[in-house]
Amino acid sequence: MTLLIDQNQFPEALGLLRSMRPSYPQDPWLATMEAYVYLRLGRSEPAAEIAAEALSLGSEDPMAALVLGVAHRNLGHHFPAAK
Repeated sequence: MTLLIDQNQFPEALGLLRSMRPSYPQDPWLATMEAYVYLRLGRSEPAAEIAAEALSLGSEDPMAALVLGVAHRNLGHHFPAAK
C-alpha cells in the first residue's frame, strides 16, 4: 500500500485501504493513511473525518494532525485548522 502511495496511485491505494480498514478498525496508522489519500484525491471532508478518527484512536503520527489541519483549511474552517 505504501508503494502505491509513493507512486501517486491514490485511487488504487484508497481501494486497498478501504478493504483493509474493516479488519483493523482500531489501527490509527491505517486511518491516517486513508485520510492522507483522501486529501491527496482532493476530498477534504472525508480526509478531515478520518484524520480526526485517527487522532481519537491514539495516533501519534504528525501526519494525522497535518491532514486534519489542511483538510479544515481547504473546507474554509479556519479556526479548527489553526489548532
